[in-house]
Amino acid sequence: MQRPPRKRHGAAKNNVIAIPQRGGRRLFASWRVVVTLVLIFAVALGSALTFANIASVESQIVRARNDRMRYQQATMALRDQASERYTREEIERIARERLGMTWPDPSQIIEIYVPRQSYVVLNTDEDVLPGQNYFWQGIVSFITGR
Repeated sequence: MQRPPRKRHGAAKNNVIAIPQRGGRRLFASWRVVVTLVLIFAVALGSALTFANIASVESQIVRARNDRMRYQQATMALRDQASERYTREEIERIARERLGMTWPDPSQIIEIYVPRQSYVVLNTDEDVLPGQNYFWQGIVSFITGR
């Protein structure tokens, strides 16, 4: 009797792959099983990477919230410190003690009268009389050449 020829490892017969195992036995798997296993592995790896990314983003969010709270507390502390530090009395004390400033004598105060037309007052509605619109008058005079 003649022995049948030996199959080589990895030789395909009817879409079946021979996978060698220990002890000389072989495990046969169809290509569909191999593709399914590869897809399951890819999905599992993708899921693991996605969960790792989500965990990283969550930790960044927690750090950002903690930083925001710390900055808000520091801002409020600085505002409180600024409001306490720069009262009128504190400014006067600093001016006298550190800068050597004093209140002027009545002989040092000079009052002068300056007509309103000689200076510009910003951010008041008193300069524009009702019915006057200099902006549109300027545009009309520019277009007409007057």
